[in-house]
Amino acid sequence: MSNKPDHAYTTKQWFWAVNLIAVFGILGVLLPSFLASPRQAFDIFPFALVVGALIAWILIAPPLAYAMRKPATYLRAARWGAGAAVGIAFIGFLLARVMANGQLGGGEYMQMQNGELTPYGWQKVIERNALFVALGLCVSLLVRAVIGPGRTST
Repeated sequence: MSNKPDHAYTTKQWFWAVNLIAVFGILGVLLPSFLASPRQAFDIFPFALVVGALIAWILIAPPLAYAMRKPATYLRAARWGAGAAVGIAFIGFLLARVMANGQLGGGEYMQMQNGELTPYGWQKVIERNALFVALGLCVSLLVRAVIGPGRTST
């Protein structure tokens, strides 16, 4: 990201956007944990902080620099946010499948058996990933509201 006159956003705005994505993403992931078990949320907060910052700076910052070359409407921000969340969810799904083995859950709520997802397991995967994509969409709209529309070249 540079301060070129043909770019809609400055480097400072890009920097703030990446940090806002990290903060809003961490809060969005930790809020349900905090509501369910405040003690557990405080225990995982340092880990979530590091992982959230790494994800924001390694996976989100490069495509965000590309996306911020043009002014962002709310629709464009939502598309980029949802697309980034789908990409991260897909990477997480692949990593989980590579590391999968054994059995997860039991009885009617068995999610995995012999390393393969059960119908209930697929339902849970889709449910978690849909919530994650919705979070990415909301975060992108919040960041767009804070950063602004950018400058248009005239």
